[in-house]
Amino acid sequence: MKLPKGIKENRLANNKRSYKVTIYGGYDPVTNKKIREYKTFATAQEAIDYQQERQVALKKGYNMKFGTMEFSDAFNLWVKTYKTDVSPASWKSYGYTYRKIKETFPKVKLSELSRSMIQSRLNDLGKKGYSHESQRKLLNRIKQFTRAMIYEGALERDPAIDIRLNGHRGKPNSEKFWEVETYRTAIKKWEAVKVDEENADFYLIMLTAVQTGMRLGEIIGLSFDHLKLDNDIPIIEVRQLYVVATKKIGPVKTPSSVRDVPIPDRLVNKLRQWKRYITQVNFASGYRDSENLVFRNANHVMPHEDGVGYRFRRFQETELHMDITNIITFHGLRHTYLTYLITVAKMDA
Repeated sequence: MKLPKGIKENRLANNKRSYKVTIYGGYDPVTNKKIREYKTFATAQEAIDYQQERQVALKKGYNMKFGTMEFSDAFNLWVKTYKTDVSPASWKSYGYTYRKIKETFPKVKLSELSRSMIQSRLNDLGKKGYSHESQRKLLNRIKQFTRAMIYEGALERDPAIDIRLNGHRGKPNSEKFWEVETYRTAIKKWEAVKVDEENADFYLIMLTAVQTGMRLGEIIGLSFDHLKLDNDIPIIEVRQLYVVATKKIGPVKTPSSVRDVPIPDRLVNKLRQWKRYITQVNFASGYRDSENLVFRNANHVMPHEDGVGYRFRRFQETELHMDITNIITFHGLRHTYLTYLITVAKMDA
């Protein structure tokens, strides 16, 4: 049987044969190199059928540049081509989605992507503890991309249609806080951490959040200039915050966010110890922080919001031995603080 051009026969052991199809899809406009797609079949007829299908698809506008790429690389190219005008927060979100796709769909070609594959990989994420909301956000980004690939001609149908999510559903806002006993246990553990211990800055951030109700950005952006520990009533002047999207210190967003937050005595003592320790470290190394930030650590590095979130989750798992359904986010410490104040007020009434 004479094979069409573009199909090569390979002789294997035990008189078996395989048939490699090479499809040419023009030239890459960026590299000016030929775009090729390869696939191997056990029979000549399968190879011929595939070659004919691909040739028909190319005539209909099939985009081989995207189609021959790995899923993650195609997604990244699409973002860099079509999403250059999005906000910093959205750009960061697309970057996270790219990394998650690369991790969840390793070495998967865009042409190999199927509905059953997406469903299976999302099921695996759910079993690993991925929340329903996190699954939903990831799937929405994938849907945006797959729809665009249909317009590009790289996909014939949408593999992200009718996907079911199995992640655990988050608690309602009314339940996103710790019980009083958990609150007190955590405070004792955080207070016991010495200021020169590893991750002491992260634990002090958590302690500050749960005893002041401040937001994470406000704590990371806190300056010693706004830490009034020697006042008759010690306070934190909330005047600036760390902006996650730009990774810079900026003013608080609204006039109502400008406020003075009272500091409990035990937290005052802990912050004094931290200030003394960081001042000594900076002096010994000759380092001067122009922003005078409270939570720049002994290596002069600001804490990353993802690192704080990760360590807070691990603290709940390893130190408080909490089930995944009871774990709260860092913002839940703000809810916990307000709930505790209400509980104490009721007890005193």
